[in-house]
Amino acid sequence: MRTFLQKLHFALSGIGFLVRNERHFQYHIISAFSVLILGVFFSLTQWEWLFIISALFLVLLTEAFNTTIEKICDEITLERKESIKRIKDISAGAVLLAATYSVIVGLIIYLPKVTTLF
Repeated sequence: MRTFLQKLHFALSGIGFLVRNERHFQYHIISAFSVLILGVFFSLTQWEWLFIISALFLVLLTEAFNTTIEKICDEITLERKESIKRIKDISAGAVLLAATYSVIVGLIIYLPKVTTLF
C-alpha cells in the first residue's frame, strides 16, 4: 500500500513532467504568473482572486487532461485514424474553451482597472 507521501511524489512528478516537457503547459504557467502579478499590482478583491485563480486552474487542468488524452491515444496507435484525430481535437477544444473563459474573466476584472490608469 502506498503512503500519502509516495502518492504526492507521483503527482508532483506528473506536474513536473508537464512543466519540463509540454510547451503549451509552459505557456499557460507563464501566463498564469503574469496574471497573478497583475492581481497583486491591482490589489484584487477576494471575489476577483477567486475568479482569476479558478480560471487559471481550469486552463492548467484542461491542458493536463489534454496531454494525458494525447499520450493515451499515442500509446493505442501511432497510425493515422480519424477516430483518434477526433478524440485529440475534442480534447484540444476543451483547452480552447477553458482558455477563452480565462480571457473573458481576465477582461472583466482587469479591463476596468487598466482603463483607470489612463
